Amino acid sequence: MYRRTAHRRFSVWTEAGLWRRLHRAVLDELGARGEWTGHTQQAHYVIKGVAGGDRHRYINTHYSKNTWVELGVYRFTGTPRVELTNTTDDGTADEDVAWDAVAFQPLSGTPKHMVVAMGGSYTSGEGAGAYSPESDRDHGTSTWNACRRSPHAWPRKVTLPGQTRTIGTLADSFDPALGFQVTACSGAETAQMTQGNPHAWGFDGNFYEKTQIDSGALSTDTTSVMLTIGGNDASFDNKIQMCVTHGCPSEASMKADIEPRWPKHVPCCNKFMPKRRTRRSR
Repeated sequence: MYRRTAHRRFSVWTEAGLWRRLHRAVLDELGARGEWTGHTQQAHYVIKGVAGGDRHRYINTHYSKNTWVELGVYRFTGTPRVELTNTTDDGTADEDVAWDAVAFQPLSGTPKHMVVAMGGSYTSGEGAGAYSPESDRDHGTSTWNACRRSPHAWPRKVTLPGQTRTIGTLADSFDPALGFQVTACSGAETAQMTQGNPHAWGFDGNFYEKTQIDSGALSTDTTSVMLTIGGNDASFDNKIQMCVTHGCPSEASMKADIEPRWPKHVPCCNKFMPKRRTRRSR
């Protein structure tokens, strides 16, 4: 009696393209589950060919889907190029770093408005709902993020001088009149606006994201900064509760709580000049 051997079976399957189709099916399934995308909250991109030297952007990429993420607007004097490092400052070494394409959108000139929205929950849009997926996920786990950046946040509802559409509408359509970045994070305190990593990762105000100035969103070409900060320094939630139950604290006691927690100096802004919009997808 004769039987087909395993080698014979493998040869037939290989000739029929089974392994290629199986590989493609596995990748498609991983992509559908969001497992074939970047997970890190501090993906470090280096934009090269920019006037004045390399520029650095840190982005939370934990979207669990394939999507474009804007890196900013830059003036290129050399060959545009983007690099993504596989190291992060949180040092866990267990979060995926991934991308699959980068696009450069040429602009006719520097956008009239270069806007960065920074600060705490008032700017991020806490309570407004429809939060971006990377900023509202995984409570109680090591990948928790509750920055809660909402498309309904007030900076996106502002209409800038000389414009007829809101910032949100201009940003969503990649309008060349606007460069717009949001670093705001619910729970942020003033110290989380400054340069340097936090004492520990995973806490309110930045979670596993880089501090807001270190994110690279600001530059000397920024024309407007939309900023609300300080409420969390003053433990405003406790102060409101005190007002209801015991009477509001004095202004002097509020200042005494806040001022020791404010940094004396906030360094700001690497120099670069924008001209082209750079985006990437995962």
